[in-house]
Amino acid sequence: MVSHEEIFSPREAGKIFDNMSDGVILVDEDACVAYFNSASRKIFFKDEEVLNRSFEEAFLSDPSNKEFNNFFFEIMKHNKNEKKTLVFYLPNGEKLHLLVEVSMKNDGTYHEEDEFKGMLIMVEDVTIHYRLKTVSHDCAHIFASLIVGICVYLSVWSLCRFSLEIPLKAKHYTYMIEGITLILFFDIWLFTSFKMGDIGLMINTKRWKRNALEILILGAIGCGVLLLLRCGQIWFNIPGKSYFIGGSFGGARSYLITSFLQEFLARGVIQTSLKYMLQVKHQRGLTIFTTSLLFMMMHLPFGFFFMLGAFALSVVLGFIYERQQDLYGCALLHWGVGYLAMCLFY
Repeated sequence: MVSHEEIFSPREAGKIFDNMSDGVILVDEDACVAYFNSASRKIFFKDEEVLNRSFEEAFLSDPSNKEFNNFFFEIMKHNKNEKKTLVFYLPNGEKLHLLVEVSMKNDGTYHEEDEFKGMLIMVEDVTIHYRLKTVSHDCAHIFASLIVGICVYLSVWSLCRFSLEIPLKAKHYTYMIEGITLILFFDIWLFTSFKMGDIGLMINTKRWKRNALEILILGAIGCGVLLLLRCGQIWFNIPGKSYFIGGSFGGARSYLITSFLQEFLARGVIQTSLKYMLQVKHQRGLTIFTTSLLFMMMHLPFGFFFMLGAFALSVVLGFIYERQQDLYGCALLHWGVGYLAMCLFY
């Protein structure tokens, strides 16, 4: 605790505190703001006009900051010191986590009946620490739910395929993946602090034109590569489908929904969670690689070569998601390239 009287001199405080990362506010015996440093201005979004104003008027007049206000009213009423205490503050509606320490100017003696003679307030903004802690908890929750979903999915597939010998069609496995995705969406919505933008569901309005152009170019390249592979397959008589079925309008329409749900699962859920959890070297590449492996495993019932195709597509879409920061371009590219690949090879 700081209790030396000379510390409360605004001139001396300016030399000592102005370069500190923590906020420092000096309140004089008239309960007016005698000094506050640059860090305090950033934390509380205040300007120089706060100086020489009543501390209560400058910092405690917003009724939405009830907890913050009551904290200081109690301290000033009883004229007491306070060790570091976590207090919430709401500038502009954004919740900040502040560690506040208060030292009263009372010549080293502290009694509730003493008159108020001023105080030194030290403020540390620990909002980022608490947000990271919350995000880590949310990601762990989501990832645990995801692993459970994948295990249930593969267990049902194994039960139907090998034990009960029920010949499920491809659409049945797709329905199971979509069901898991919807459950995870509601899990994120109801039980985590993630917002829609955090999981790619808000359009990146700052660069949507560039995103759309990139998707068109990449889609044309991807479809061209698939057509060349199909021609090579026919030219070299590699076993496969002997004709092009062309798909159908209904199939293309339903696959558009499937593509979006699968991209939400792969990018919005798996990749986002892993990105926060894997704080390691080459984080982005490792996150995309691991996401693609999990996405590939969810296509296990469709065969090994289909799984390899899903892995390759997921890697490309993972980098696109990191660049574009929303799901919509990834979903469109997934739809165009993925549906053409199924028509040509599956």
